[in-house]
This record gives sequence, structure tokens and C-alpha cells, in this order.
Amino acid sequence: MLALAATCLVVALAAPTAGAASASKSSAESSGGPTATASVTKKRLARDIASVRRRANSNRRTIRTLGATLAALETNLRGAITGGDKTIDDKINGIVAAVTPILGQIGGGLQELAAKTTDGFNKVTDALTQLKTGLEQAGAGLTRVGDFLGATEYGFGQVAVIQPGPVIQPQPGSFIVTPDIPDTVQQSMTHQEFIAQHAGNLAVLYGVRSGENDGDGTTPAAHCRVRVSNGGNTGTTAANAGLGGLPFQPVPDRSALTSTAAANAGFPFGLKQSAAGPPAGEQDKTTTFLSTVPVAAGDRYEVELSCVDLSPNANDPKA
Repeated sequence: MLALAATCLVVALAAPTAGAASASKSSAESSGGPTATASVTKKRLARDIASVRRRANSNRRTIRTLGATLAALETNLRGAITGGDKTIDDKINGIVAAVTPILGQIGGGLQELAAKTTDGFNKVTDALTQLKTGLEQAGAGLTRVGDFLGATEYGFGQVAVIQPGPVIQPQPGSFIVTPDIPDTVQQSMTHQEFIAQHAGNLAVLYGVRSGENDGDGTTPAAHCRVRVSNGGNTGTTAANAGLGGLPFQPVPDRSALTSTAAANAGFPFGLKQSAAGPPAGEQDKTTTFLSTVPVAAGDRYEVELSCVDLSPNANDPKA
């Protein structure tokens, strides 16, 4: 407002000068000669001076009015700032009234966002829990698959001829192996024919190769029956009173499933006879069935091996 008053004052003071210059120019142009021109100029100059004085007086009044207005404005502003101007309070209250719903909406939005975030975290937590459970179940399933894959067991037998002494003469190539022994209490059987390479009585060194947990000396790996025949005579393992007289004998200790030791190079076409490793203890653990069935070199004979696992466990494939 002070800048506006100063601008008005400058305009008012400058206006008469421009008018005087214009009047002088007009008088000079309309004058007929120098004397007339001078007389006219003096009169016009006197009028212009009087006009300037009037304008100056008017400007002084305007300035006084502007001063009073500025003073009143200063007073009003001071009152508004220090005296609690109701208009300003009303404006502030209006601003508060307008801002409050917005803040409420923002607060509600934040609460909704927090609720959705919490719900999202809960869903993520549930999903992670389900994933953990699924992984545990998958791990358990893989363990069971591993148990099934590692639960291989089968019967084996190395045919030999016992000569007086006794001297055990293993028959090279005369080696029998049953299929995998099922965990459903079913027999696994093999039957083969061979030609004797020595003279004497037939014998079979038999056992069970197993990846299961039994066959630890307490629970038998399986029960097996051996039968040999030379076409006229037959020999079978002894009757087991615990099985009602059936000729199935327990195999107390399991043998290793395989061997990579150089000393067991005859495997899988014969017995693992060396305990060398790694790992150590890979030799086959056998029970010897001695028969009274005689053979001569070149005779044809038959060998039968049948094994069954009598300690299955539906919850433990390795039982």
C-alpha cells in the first residue's frame, strides 16, 4: 500500500509539468507575434502554476488520507495478531474444519492399510507355515522313498563240494541270488542247475545281503530254505520248530549289499570274502548248509534258495 501511495504521488506531481509544456507549445503556436506570445505565455504560466498548486494541495490531502489509512491498517493488523481477531480465528477454524475430515480420511486409510498389511503378513505367515509343513512332508516322503530304495535285501548262496578232510571246494560260477525279498511276508525264490567240478557232497554257503535295519544279530535279516538235488537224492535245511517244522532257518546277520574293494573282485558272481574297504566289513556273512547229496565231477545238480522276511513293519520300510 505504501508503494501504491508513492506511485500516485509521483503521477500527480508529474502531470502538471506535462500540461504546462503542452499549454506553452499550444500558446506559442497560436500567437501572432513575440509580444502577444509573451503575454499569453505569462497568463498560461500563471494558470499552470495555480493548477500545480491545486494539484499539490490535493496530493497532500491524499497523502494524509493514505497515512491515516496505513495507520488504521497497522492498528487492525496488530489487533488481529495480538488481540485474537475473530475473523482470523474463524478462518483458522474453517481451515481446521476443512482439514479435520481429510486427516480423518488419511487416518482411516492408514488404519485400513495397516489392517490390510497385517492381514497380508498373516496370509504370508500362513503360506510360509504351509510351505514349511509341505517341505517337512516332502522331506518325510523323500526319506520314506530313500528308505524304500535303501531297503533292498536278497538271499544269496555259493555252492561248494565238501571233500574228506573236510576240504571245501567252492564251485566257480555256481552262485545263486534270489529276487528282492518283499516286505509283505512273501517268499523270494531262485532255482538253478549246475555241473559239478569236484567230487564230494554238495553244500551251500548262504546268507542275506540287506540294506535294512534287521539282521543285527538280534532280529534275523530273513529266514531261508536251501534245497539241493543230484536227480536222485535231495537235501534240505533242517526243520524249524519255531515255524511249525518248516525248513526255514534264520539268517541272524545281514551282509553288505555291495563292494568296491579290489579284494572282492569276484563279486557279484561269487562271495565277498574280504573285509577290506572302504568301507570295512564288506565280506559276506554266511551259514553253511551241509548235505549228504553226493556228486562226481561232471554231474548235473540242482540248487534252490527261498527266503522270506518275517519281521515287516508298515511304518518302517527298513524293518
